[in-house]
Amino acid sequence: MNFWQRKLLAQLHDPPTKPFNIQQHGEIAEAIIRASGFDPGQIRWFFDRICDHVAAAADRILFPKPSVLRAEFRGDSDSPFLHPLGDGRLVFGDPIDPISAEEKVGACQPVHYAIDRVVDRAFDGFPKRVGRDWANFFLHWRLWPSFAAEAHPGLAFLPADTRVPDHTVWTHCAITSALQGCVEVSEEGPEGELRSFTPAFLLMQIGPVQEFIAQARSTRDLWSGSYLLSYLVANGLKAITDRVGPDAILFPALRGQPLFDFLHKEELYDRVDADGSLWEDLRISCDQILTPNLPNRFLAVVPAGKAPLLAEAAGTEIRKTLEEISQACLDWFAEKGKGLDGTAAARWRQQVDQFLSLHWQIWPWELDLKQALSDFKRLPAGKEGCGLALQQAYDAARKGISAEDLDPRNYRHQSWRDGRDWRSNIVFDREGLPVVENVGFCWSAHYAMADFLLAARRNTRDFPFWGTPQDLRERYGAVKDVLSGKEESIGSEEWQASLVTIPHHLFPRSESLGVMNLIKRVWHDAYLKNKLNKNKLECEPSRHFLFDSVPAVAAADWVEKLKKELENEGRESLANGLDAFGKALDRAEGELDCDYQQYAQAESRPQWIERVTPALFQDLELRREIRERQEAGKESPGLENALGELMKFRREAGAPGRYVAVLALDGDSMGQWLSGAKTPELRDQLSREAVDYFAKEHGAANDPEALRGLLDHPRLLTPSFHLELSTALANFALYLASPVVKLFQGQLIYAGGDDVLAILPAANGLLCASTLRCAFRGDPKLYREFPGVLESPEAQWGFVGIDGNWHGWEREGRFPRGYNMLVPGKRADISAGIAIGHMHSPLQNLVEAARAAEKRAKSSSGYGKSAFSVSLFKRSGEILEWGAKWDCRAIELVHETISLTEEEKLSGRFPYVLADLLRRYESAQEWQSRLDLICSFCSADLEFVTERQSLKGWDSQEKEQFLAGASNYLHCCVEEKRCLNDFLGPFLTAAFLADRRD
Repeated sequence: MNFWQRKLLAQLHDPPTKPFNIQQHGEIAEAIIRASGFDPGQIRWFFDRICDHVAAAADRILFPKPSVLRAEFRGDSDSPFLHPLGDGRLVFGDPIDPISAEEKVGACQPVHYAIDRVVDRAFDGFPKRVGRDWANFFLHWRLWPSFAAEAHPGLAFLPADTRVPDHTVWTHCAITSALQGCVEVSEEGPEGELRSFTPAFLLMQIGPVQEFIAQARSTRDLWSGSYLLSYLVANGLKAITDRVGPDAILFPALRGQPLFDFLHKEELYDRVDADGSLWEDLRISCDQILTPNLPNRFLAVVPAGKAPLLAEAAGTEIRKTLEEISQACLDWFAEKGKGLDGTAAARWRQQVDQFLSLHWQIWPWELDLKQALSDFKRLPAGKEGCGLALQQAYDAARKGISAEDLDPRNYRHQSWRDGRDWRSNIVFDREGLPVVENVGFCWSAHYAMADFLLAARRNTRDFPFWGTPQDLRERYGAVKDVLSGKEESIGSEEWQASLVTIPHHLFPRSESLGVMNLIKRVWHDAYLKNKLNKNKLECEPSRHFLFDSVPAVAAADWVEKLKKELENEGRESLANGLDAFGKALDRAEGELDCDYQQYAQAESRPQWIERVTPALFQDLELRREIRERQEAGKESPGLENALGELMKFRREAGAPGRYVAVLALDGDSMGQWLSGAKTPELRDQLSREAVDYFAKEHGAANDPEALRGLLDHPRLLTPSFHLELSTALANFALYLASPVVKLFQGQLIYAGGDDVLAILPAANGLLCASTLRCAFRGDPKLYREFPGVLESPEAQWGFVGIDGNWHGWEREGRFPRGYNMLVPGKRADISAGIAIGHMHSPLQNLVEAARAAEKRAKSSSGYGKSAFSVSLFKRSGEILEWGAKWDCRAIELVHETISLTEEEKLSGRFPYVLADLLRRYESAQEWQSRLDLICSFCSADLEFVTERQSLKGWDSQEKEQFLAGASNYLHCCVEEKRCLNDFLGPFLTAAFLADRRD
């Protein structure tokens, strides 16, 4: 029996329906294992005595043996599935009976695929990978949970242990299989022989990230830099998973990750079904594959003896992939007649070699638990909540449970086989206490050591020497990359200037770039397109690679309104104006430097608007096209005529916006979540029966209070917590972030777990940020803002009910109606930075401003997390900075003020009159010391200005509601000791967004 067969047996050791039939789950598992291709003689041959027990102990070390403490799971209000991060309860809306559950799970087991065509592979230092056995394992890991959830949404949330129903059977089996990969076995004899079990954590981080992504002149640049890093990380992860399996990666979650699936298309999915039907069944679109959503850091549990080889393999694969991309780009330039000479090519390769920063740390688990606890206590994390909770759990495990209730799997014991059953006697030390020996107990300590050592390694900076002294003298005073300001530009100034002749505005005039920013511009065409086409994925460059320009994003919400206007009857003049503009553009197509959809070829006006770039409705963009043609000595009569028709059309349709919002979101305290510092209280994660057991008196225990006291301590960091948290973050990034951004006519640049970067029309930035936060937390009110989800009970935080019939899910994948998607939940939160600026502002500056605003929202001197911060850049040079906590409802106040102004119920001068009146308090010495007095003055002035600036048609009830919301926000600012700009910010921003004309 080989490595992959043993891993599959570990993955199948518990049936998914175990919580419905715990007593007979062994027999059910045997039937499942037989269906996967094993004969009965092999079923009991794998060391689940180690891996299953370690995985179970790591998740639930404190429990007595199952015969003493039992709990039923039905998925109803009395026995719900509990959110892993706390404060969320999932009740199955469509209950499923045990018999039906077993039938559905068995029917969707992926055992009917032809896997003989999958080829074997060999890796140095690792056993040969037998193709069919690897494929059998991989398909069970990847497909079975998804197919089961499609058969019935409840099958995705069946708990591994009914006594602590906050992690699934799927999660437990994946962890057991990952730990099975850390078992070394001798193949001698019919049943083999266990040699060692030595798990280790491998933490790896790739850089640079933020500064590299921010070096951008266009939305394509932003996407390209983000996707390049995601693509490199994906290849590094594959190098590890090829050798030890994808379940070894605990963070990020890889199951269902489109880019990770794509990397397996050629060697797995296409060979399983010759007609490609399996890949089609996955419904993975090019859009999904091309969305960057892998973080730059990952965690794996691997065999300690192989860990260095795995780290080196990942690093080698990442660098090899970057070299392949680099060479493809060099060849692409040569094909375009822009080849580099030997000196420039050598400098190109030098910059590529010095670009990446790879750091990794290996921590073999300390098998002596007392030593592991002692090491943990010396770390900062070990002296706080996480370390105290682990020590409390250790004491309770030894003293809080009576001897007759102890579960032998968690303690040193002597075992023997009695027929088909195993029997055990627990070993006690000299003090008469049981010896906790299960290495999984110290999972949190093991992770803390790996994290601490990686941070220390990253702080030990490497400074490679850039060439020889002679080379440096020759390059003294060389032109620098205009986006990074650090690397020298590549090639001569003449070579850089000649790049402007390459189509699609890849290289503007007067721009000098270094290697990595040159690669950003062309690798989608030089490398990615060929990679996709080789895998039979035809992607239109105009749709997938040539991202909407910033002016196009600025006009996107206006275009969306235009489409709806055209659907109304009685707007003949609007339709005629569009006809005239579209026909004029048709005649000028040869003068347009972009992929253009002919107006005459469109089946309808809305279809043409859908396909043409919104930038064409910006008169400034047409004027730029005309100016550039004039500078090149070319005439543009067609464009000039189209510009005239556009201006006529806009007198009827109005003008599109010229401002955009760059949105940067980041999860709050994610490092603390990953380290276990923010785990929920144990009491809240237990079944009712388990809480009763922990709370009652255990007379035979050495210290009965030790067990009761645990209920109010945090739940220990566990492998299931790591994996469920990874899954929650992946679900948000993969399936929710993109459709939410699209709903607000924006463009998603990056979504990696808790980190999101997007660009939107200025008027939509704040609302999109608020909706993304609702999606991240699984707020039950999300259904009001987002049509793709169902209304859910108030208690169901952290589980987003999916409306599988919504058309927007066609791109994201297939979800049955009623499927509940796990997201981080109520106790987690995010902060956001929003930079609003003109469409011709340097995009790099806006991205940096959004990141700075995000840091301001998080900082203790700013808004202290769970907040957003806005930086509004006006063309006049004025900058307005303000922010608020999410719960202050400032965003709602912004859009309520805009609506009242557009409905002509409130004067557009209201914000400015209010600001002029309140500015007199800003310089008062009492501003910080007498906020209560200032608040009463501001309240009176607010009411006065509202009354004076109100217009006809605004009834008294609406006015009172507006004043109540504004007064509540004022009191929120006072309680938070915010500055005057934070109170005036929503009104001034509303005034700016309501009047978007230059």
